[in-house]
Amino acid sequence: MDLKILTQFDMQNLILVSIIFGIISSKYISGYIASRLQGIKPKLANIFGLLSTTQLTTTLAATFAASSVGLLDTTLTSAIVSISIITTIFGPTAVKVVQAK
Repeated sequence: MDLKILTQFDMQNLILVSIIFGIISSKYISGYIASRLQGIKPKLANIFGLLSTTQLTTTLAATFAASSVGLLDTTLTSAIVSISIITTIFGPTAVKVVQAK
């Protein structure tokens, strides 16, 4: 596997990282705020926010469909697939850490 892309940081990589960070952050924040508005305690709201980041299955399906007909470029498609991989690994791990506290 060629990891040279990690040492090269151009505008395309900046967009990729920005999209990944933005989507994961917005999923977490919206889950946290929604649960707090329902009266859930902060610790449980934090867990709810973390768990909501892993719900990107529909997004992946839509990305595949849009990419296959040429509506999305490679950068955006890569960002969305990366988000899915990162949140699948990060979400459950983060929940375990938060629950342990």
